[in-house]
Amino acid sequence: MSGIEIATEVLLITCSDSRINQNLITQNQPGELFVLRNAGNIVAAHNTSSGGEAGTIEYAVSALGVEHILTTSK
Repeated sequence: MSGIEIATEVLLITCSDSRINQNLITQNQPGELFVLRNAGNIVAAHNTSSGGEAGTIEYAVSALGVEHILTTSK
């Protein structure tokens, strides 16, 4: 890891497209956002065969104390 502490109140769900620079869009510095990147910034309904999105959101809220969840779009 980079050694930068994650101290954020914001989870950003964004596309995995490498052309998207979330820090440029939000004007934040590294470590100010907890970021979930996936194809199409899609979060499926929670069920027993969910992908890692539900776990990432749970970690952000439970362990990091995230209070705001944002998504990006085209």
